[in-house]
Amino acid sequence: MVVEEDAPWVDVASLEMLRFLGRRIGDLPVLVVVSYRDDELASERALRMLLANLATAPTPHRLVVKPLSAAAAERLAKAAGRKAAA
Repeated sequence: MVVEEDAPWVDVASLEMLRFLGRRIGDLPVLVVVSYRDDELASERALRMLLANLATAPTPHRLVVKPLSAAAAERLAKAAGRKAAA
């Protein structure tokens, strides 16, 4: 399992590694998770190019996660002993 969080902040070499894996893992028992926010994508040309390259690959799947509601953020913050506004 490979996890890359906040992909707009990674270096070009890491993006190249993700491209390589995304094109070659096929049926191997490997999970590669890459997270990024759509609103950060506009300014990140290298990440946009990676996503475009992988769009035609047979194995990658995209999962869109919706933002938390204010009520959900409040519940999570309260469970962690924090205030949601913070």
